[in-house]
Amino acid sequence: MFNHSFNNELISRNPAKDIKQFKLDKKEMDYLSKEDVDRLLTHTHRKYQGKDRWKHVIYLTFFLTGERLGEVLGLQWNQIYFEEDAIIVNKIWCSKENKIVHTTKGKKDLRLPLNSLLKRELASIRNTSKGDFIFSQTGDRPIDACNFRSRMWFNDLEEAGVKRIRIHDSRHTYASLFMMNGGDIYDLKMLLNH
Repeated sequence: MFNHSFNNELISRNPAKDIKQFKLDKKEMDYLSKEDVDRLLTHTHRKYQGKDRWKHVIYLTFFLTGERLGEVLGLQWNQIYFEEDAIIVNKIWCSKENKIVHTTKGKKDLRLPLNSLLKRELASIRNTSKGDFIFSQTGDRPIDACNFRSRMWFNDLEEAGVKRIRIHDSRHTYASLFMMNGGDIYDLKMLLNH
């Protein structure tokens, strides 16, 4: 607030200029159980039909790929290889800069398996999609992360009767369920682009 006021010449001096930001404790990792994921996906499957079906598909994408928020928002149709059952992750949507960044957090391209359920659901929304972005309502940019979080994510968790977790915890859920189902830690490392 003080920086904004000073930079816009609303005040002559920034009284907080030399105050350092407080360090916040890192949030502990959290995840949903398989039963909670099933409950949430059953809820969104029933709730989002027709032109809103993409809303269910975004949940499937989070829980069936383990992708980060920016990777999911940045997904474009040319990254989905239906014939090869693969998703190529090679860019992210940077919400701060409102643009695509042609790299991932892991700084390398990633080839993910395309789950048969996700493949079917993606195919079902392809013809109603606007533009290149899969999860978009305007066609030229993906949905807004803050709006998704506040208007859908937390509401759907509550309506489904599952605990409140961050969107990033869907990634932890993917990893936890992968390992609980007998997955290999080295395979998980590759899938998560660590």
